[in-house]
Amino acid sequence: MNFFFITITQVVYVVYMLRYFKTRYSLAHPLINFKSEWLNHPIGVSDKPISNICPFGQQGSLLIAGLLFFRLYISQKKKYSSKLVKMYSRMVTFLIFLFSLLNMNAVIYLLPFFISEIYVQRLL
Repeated sequence: MNFFFITITQVVYVVYMLRYFKTRYSLAHPLINFKSEWLNHPIGVSDKPISNICPFGQQGSLLIAGLLFFRLYISQKKKYSSKLVKMYSRMVTFLIFLFSLLNMNAVIYLLPFFISEIYVQRLL
């Protein structure tokens, strides 16, 4: 599989899962209850399917998509060394993982993304 196809798949997956995917079940821990509406995570089982990602995570999905497109662009243009692109890509992936720890739903939803990033790192 080529790098372009994998990146487009990652973008679609991340945006869909963090912005549009709805389920009745939340994996968020009840002790992690933020007072801010920006970081509010639904907890428990709801009556109807809802998004279990907070507004911060939903907006973050667009940032992740933008960063993936940027990485694709600079990789295709070959303006920077692959070592530099790989280093920044790893740092961004690690930061995404750290921020996803705010909500266990996000960690579970992003597992395929993190696994695909391991493969992408080998392609860079």
